[in-house]
Amino acid sequence: MRYKLTFNNIQIFEKLNEEGRFIQTPEPSEYEEVESELKSLYIMADWLLWASNNNKINNKIHVAMADYLCTIPVIGTYFINICKVI
Repeated sequence: MRYKLTFNNIQIFEKLNEEGRFIQTPEPSEYEEVESELKSLYIMADWLLWASNNNKINNKIHVAMADYLCTIPVIGTYFINICKVI
């Protein structure tokens, strides 16, 4: 055994939240996946605004997509803010 098994030598990579559940730190591949998804959603928000302003989308579909985008915390705020600008 290379290191003596003590509490000082054990590394804990997960932390507990208020509910007593483990919070795992994301792996680099998971971060890249989330970043890619967010970029796609930003593009979707931009496209939805463009399509609405240029009458390229049905109003019912526009409302449904806008409602969906507003359920995603970062993207919803972004979409609301770009809609206010125009």
